[in-house]
This record gives sequence, structure tokens and C-alpha cells, in this order.
Amino acid sequence: MKHLIQAFSFLGIPKSIKTDNGPMYISKEFRSFLQQWGVEHKTGIPYSLTGQAIVERTHQNLKRVLSQQHQALKLETPQIQLSKAVFTLNFLNCTFENRNPPIVRHFRENCQLQLKAKPLVMVKDPAARETEGPHDLITWGRGYA
Repeated sequence: MKHLIQAFSFLGIPKSIKTDNGPMYISKEFRSFLQQWGVEHKTGIPYSLTGQAIVERTHQNLKRVLSQQHQALKLETPQIQLSKAVFTLNFLNCTFENRNPPIVRHFRENCQLQLKAKPLVMVKDPAARETEGPHDLITWGRGYA
């Protein structure tokens, strides 16, 4: 659940999560956690790989990327290896049909993560020690506000 809170802080709170029927995912504690966050929990058909197709395909893709990056990252901790593999899948994984990586599609398609109107902000110039503005809030690019 610690990992999910971390994911929510980066990606926003999802409408639903699909998991397999592992013991951790069917526990009362996990169900209560998702209820607190207002997230619907979907599970596949127990003991059916075809019923778990989305989850199993995601696992397969993650294992493939971990395997491809293994030599370059073999001295890194498992957490670093996993983080770099997930980064690769989310940010660098494009196709000819859809040139936007999954992370861009996630934020564009999630209405909760879209600003309805760009608020005006005041900016303080540290050199002149003066406040300037109002300016439009910039919500794109590296290190955006």
C-alpha cells in the first residue's frame, strides 16, 4: 500500500485498479485502503490466466524490460532496477501508431488531472526583491510549477 500511495502522488488517484487475486489484494486491509481513497477494485477470474490478461501482459512487459536492462543495471539495487524499468515503460515506450508514451496518454485522458482554468500567479524576483504579475501558471515542461 505504501507503493500505491507513492504512485498516487505521481500519477493521481485512479478511478479503478485491476489486480490478480493474490492474497494481499483480496485482504480486508487492502479493500479498506482502496475505499478510503475512493478507488474501485477490479480483479480477474481466479486461477485463469486468460481472465488476468491485462495484469499478466503488464507483468510480461515489465519482466522483458528488466531482462533487457539487466546487464547495464546489475550493480543497482532491485528498487532502482524496477524504477528504471517502469520509467522506460511509462516514458519511452512509443509505437508507430501512437507516438505518445503511456504517461502522456494517462494525463491527457484523466479528466481529474486537467486544470479547468489556468490560475494567475504572482512571481517574486529574488534579485530585484519585487513581486511581478499576475502571470499565467505554466503547467508543462521540465520543472514546471
